[in-house]
Amino acid sequence: EPLPPALAQLDLGTSASLRLPGYTPSEDSFKFANEDVTQAIQTSRHQPEWLDSFTLSLSQLFGAQVCVGQDVERCILTAAAQNWLAAQIDLMAQGVCDGIAAASLFLWQPASQSALPGWQKLLAELTPFNRFQVTADNPALQTFVANQALLQGVDEVYLPTQEIRENLTPKEVLAELVNNFRSAPQNPYTIGIYRQQDDQLVEGHSLLPYRIEPGPNNQYRVYVFDSNLPATTRDEPYLLFDVEADTWSYEPADVPAYAGDAQSENLDLTQLSWRLPPENTAGSADASELATEGPFTCPFCGTGNQTESLEVALIGQGQLQVYQFDNLTGEYVSVAQATDRVPFKGGLDRAVPARYSLLAEGSDRPFKITITGTVTSVQEDLTLQIVGPGYTAGFEKLRLAPEETLTMYVTASERGPELAFVAHRGLTIPHLSIYLEDDFTASPATTAEPETLADNISRDRMTNYSKHVSYSFNVSDIFLPTGRTVGVSVDRTLKRFYFADNDSTNDDYTLNIIGRTKEEQTTQIETREDFPNGEFEITTRTERRTRRYEESLQVSGVEVDYQSRAYFDYGNWAQIPTTEDDLAEISTTIEVPIAYDPLPTPAVLAGPLSLNPPSSNPEPPTAQTRLYRGNLIKSNYR
Repeated sequence: EPLPPALAQLDLGTSASLRLPGYTPSEDSFKFANEDVTQAIQTSRHQPEWLDSFTLSLSQLFGAQVCVGQDVERCILTAAAQNWLAAQIDLMAQGVCDGIAAASLFLWQPASQSALPGWQKLLAELTPFNRFQVTADNPALQTFVANQALLQGVDEVYLPTQEIRENLTPKEVLAELVNNFRSAPQNPYTIGIYRQQDDQLVEGHSLLPYRIEPGPNNQYRVYVFDSNLPATTRDEPYLLFDVEADTWSYEPADVPAYAGDAQSENLDLTQLSWRLPPENTAGSADASELATEGPFTCPFCGTGNQTESLEVALIGQGQLQVYQFDNLTGEYVSVAQATDRVPFKGGLDRAVPARYSLLAEGSDRPFKITITGTVTSVQEDLTLQIVGPGYTAGFEKLRLAPEETLTMYVTASERGPELAFVAHRGLTIPHLSIYLEDDFTASPATTAEPETLADNISRDRMTNYSKHVSYSFNVSDIFLPTGRTVGVSVDRTLKRFYFADNDSTNDDYTLNIIGRTKEEQTTQIETREDFPNGEFEITTRTERRTRRYEESLQVSGVEVDYQSRAYFDYGNWAQIPTTEDDLAEISTTIEVPIAYDPLPTPAVLAGPLSLNPPSSNPEPPTAQTRLYRGNLIKSNYR
């Protein structure tokens, strides 16, 4: 983890104003507002286009591990990487003020910043223009802002930001800004401000401080660029710091004031250098040279020290609470005081709750999660995303009315994630989904029978075959009565996707499975020529064949009763063997085996279903299998 920032020495004895050298709001800020670029980002490119745009960026941030088979030359994002990225793109609809503030600083001094190659290209496209000439519909600007907005939640940025928020009082934050303007203005800060709602920080906003003015009674004004204010109405807004009272306040036009004191912990700083990779890990313009792990910690990858982490985030507006089962009391206890929560800075006064960053510790103790609609909630599709080591998972297409509460459960077992959704009224369930990293298989090398090409010439062939597949699983479409539970899980040891419910009637599921595949075959051909004098010559050549394709399988009408769990054995999934034909697409109907066995533990009403078998007895009783007709589409990546 990054070292906590040193506590600032309070040294404010200045009678003159301090400025960020060379930063002039009329030249270095933007003419558009946060809402303008937020809307432009959502409307100019739909999510599939943003996913394509971010594919290279994501591998530069987190390394080759985000690509199926670590194939960065033609990177196909793993299902987990694509799902995580899709959620970040959706989250940008709630505002991108943090990205705008960072972009303004990068463009203010681009020559002094060592950034990732993709960022350097974007900055090169933007730097010839005055900031007021860069419009909200500029594609390079949108991409750069989106990159910076995405970074606010990665460890290397949020952890030191959190250290400041939790350890520095307002006057110490002010002192840190003063010292930064004096001694390190080439590495400036943005300011994060938040409102307090119950025990949560909401409506986060990022500001860019550029001038500090001392005033009477030991008060200081910190003037800021606020991207929420249109250029035509910006009148040099400022934060007011009272050193004696150790308080701060901000009163932008037309919205309620922000304020805080030494106990509120709703003010922080983010330094520009935290958004940059170290010099020796900045990446290469040649994607094929990227390391497995990138300069930033990957939240969904199963490597490094992330094995015990679990993140819970609501992509949208609402109140989010997390509880964990206590084995001693048999009750669910709030984790609010024992975990990190990462507030979101969007700037559009939205009730986006902070993300929970939990220590799962490979535990089978379930987490209970509730989402409650605010009084202003609209019934839009929301996603509760779960991020763990080697996977993401989620409850997608959630509908949340004002003051309505939804209840879900997540178990982060060593075998894989398990999700459960409880119906608080009769309803059609949301989509319950799980997305995995690579599943790697390799066949033993095969040696063909030697060929005789001539009396003195023979040929041997040895072939190696390997396959990387990243899977996503999704169930939907069943109707669930009040108080009943539906659950899904993945057992990565047995390579099975489980689904079940405790509804007393049979239910017909729609099952969607996608495999994103990189398949490699390497053949070494050795030719031997013998000469009459007893000498011989051996020549070797290697032939490689690489295929990248996606198989999308949909099965409807899969029956499940309340006493059984069903599962799909994805470890044996090889529906269409590859051929020498380079087919762009295959669409066909196939038989899909679905197995059934009893639930490992009795189903609990309005609680988790415990679908995965216990570690002490991983092999369940003999299962019965039924065949269903499924639609399979196989398409090649080019």
